[in-house]
Amino acid sequence: MAGKRGKGKRELIIEAAIQVFSQKGYHNTRMEEIAQAAGIGKGTIYEYFDSKLHLFQSMMEDSLQVYFRRMEDQRTEQMPMSERLRLLCEAHIRFCIENRELTKVLFGEAEAPDKELMEWAMEMRRDKLARMQSLLLEG
Repeated sequence: MAGKRGKGKRELIIEAAIQVFSQKGYHNTRMEEIAQAAGIGKGTIYEYFDSKLHLFQSMMEDSLQVYFRRMEDQRTEQMPMSERLRLLCEAHIRFCIENRELTKVLFGEAEAPDKELMEWAMEMRRDKLARMQSLLLEG
């Protein structure tokens, strides 16, 4: 796969997982498909992740942290609230456009692999709502 130079294997695996999970969903994805998309052997994935569930959780967590950092970059205290909200919305839309496959996994109504992950995803959504509420209350 082109563009893989300079990236660590963990990052390649996460990128491949985003690609395959967004196309096939969690339950229909096999680790072999992720390995093939990353251009590595299946065993290499297990050097970084214990299971498909662990890979999925790590992918979600890493991705949401990137998303939250992107959103927080838009918090410019000296701007009027209307401008801050406009920038926040633009950053969200730009993130979604630049990361279409990831957006399908992060914000889609995809099936949750297990109860623990569903609870974690709900906690992330609550965190996102709390961050937005905090911004609105500041205004």
